[in-house]
Amino acid sequence: MAGLFTIAAAGAPQTAGRAPLPPDFFAAHARQDMAAAILALDRAGAACAATKPQDDHCLDLFLAAANLSWRQSAIDRSERFARTAHEIAERTLPATHKDRRVAHEYLIRAVIAGDKDAEAVTSLRAYLALRGAADAPPDIALARAHLQLGDSLHRLARHAESEAVLRRAITLFESLGDAGKLGHAQAVSDLA
Repeated sequence: MAGLFTIAAAGAPQTAGRAPLPPDFFAAHARQDMAAAILALDRAGAACAATKPQDDHCLDLFLAAANLSWRQSAIDRSERFARTAHEIAERTLPATHKDRRVAHEYLIRAVIAGDKDAEAVTSLRAYLALRGAADAPPDIALARAHLQLGDSLHRLARHAESEAVLRRAITLFESLGDAGKLGHAQAVSDLA
């Protein structure tokens, strides 16, 4: 998804079968009018959703809107778009599809930024289950998800659960060669 704007701008096809990003989005983006670019995606997403597709036809519009809104620090708007993208991805894509993971990640970051720890715990657990179902190899994103889950559990005063998850995060960071780096250091200090 991070390369979606670049790929589409270069004229390469977007995800087959999905609604294209609208021309007014590209025009606004080119003149660096991000508010207009987000509005173009919002309109296109609403028009697409109004057709009530049963597949993932509208997904790229909502993923792009969630990501661009996030980059513009419009957290509430990003969360709204991410929720729609997440719903579409959950309903239409297999557990192993990369865009289902992306939709989860976009929703999680918006929920966390909104200090919604109870929802973050639920979303992070679902994300970790999705990663497990996809049999994805451990990576930094997995370690960070454990770190964030541990932090959210701690803020909810669920300390025993938090400790176990933070210890898992530390193990993951260490196994990935990230011992002593920011995420690892944060997990270690959160246990202190």
